[in-house]
Amino acid sequence: MARRGVLGLALFATAAVCACSDATSSAPHAAFGTRLRVWTPDSAAILANEAISGLQSATQIVVDDSLSWHALWQAIYARHLPPPPAPLIDFTSHSVLVYGLGSLYASLRFDSITYYDLGTVAYLTDTRPGSNCIVPAVVLTPVIAVIAPERVAVRAWLLRDVVHQCS
Repeated sequence: MARRGVLGLALFATAAVCACSDATSSAPHAAFGTRLRVWTPDSAAILANEAISGLQSATQIVVDDSLSWHALWQAIYARHLPPPPAPLIDFTSHSVLVYGLGSLYASLRFDSITYYDLGTVAYLTDTRPGSNCIVPAVVLTPVIAVIAPERVAVRAWLLRDVVHQCS
């Protein structure tokens, strides 16, 4: 039952997210200055996208070294026995961005890394069922990990909430 509920959430989240516009299509945020460029991850850049992870608390971290990456990977997959092997990352030329929602019934999508003249912003979308939806009694701890195309320092993480109302 719980497994089917997680699958249902994934299907509902995919449908709800597809109906929304890109999080980076709005006017630049004045606090970050002028938008210089945008990187949107393809499927190969998504290292982990788990509905049920070992991260119980909200997490926003840029990983720049192998030791931290392996420890965080083990934490993400703490509920999976055995955990899958951590992808090898060349941290001399890449960073890994990890975002977790803590205990929240939602799904995550990493929209983009947007470079502004005053800093770099990571844009994400979380999709969750509305108050009129019937959801299974399962605690989700969604997390997403993305390999950036270069080493990056994130000035801000901006999360767009999408609530899908059921009929």
